[in-house]
Amino acid sequence: MAAKYQTKIKKARFVHSPFSAQQMAEFGQGLLDHIWDRISAGITTDDAPAKPLRPGYAKFKQRKYGNSIRNLQASGRLRRSTKVLEANQNKAVIGATPGLHTIGKMGRSAITFSGVLTMNNRKERQWGVSDSNRDHVVGLIMDDQPIRAQQVA
Repeated sequence: MAAKYQTKIKKARFVHSPFSAQQMAEFGQGLLDHIWDRISAGITTDDAPAKPLRPGYAKFKQRKYGNSIRNLQASGRLRRSTKVLEANQNKAVIGATPGLHTIGKMGRSAITFSGVLTMNNRKERQWGVSDSNRDHVVGLIMDDQPIRAQQVA
């Protein structure tokens, strides 16, 4: 079994933000959760419904997984592979952890989790930050914004 992925907390050389690396990691996780909520509903990065699956795959997916929408979820391994990869005081990086999603059969090469996201984004752009995701993370940041008191003369 693979080891649990740990977010790399780094110190930034120049700090432009009033937040700690841990707070930035929490903002990144909030954004990641909101992205997957949107994808699970079959919504693209344009906040529009994703195009339907091909009839054969839709029937297979309905039979095997209980839904037939384009939501990047079959077994759940892809969703579990996305994490906050790195965070410092200025940024948080989200993405797929290193690892193989599928071992190729009959001479095909192995596919990584990030490769699966890339291939699926070529069909329909779902992995990414939409306007609703951006609004959500701005709300998280504003709720956590430190209040600074200043004495006025």
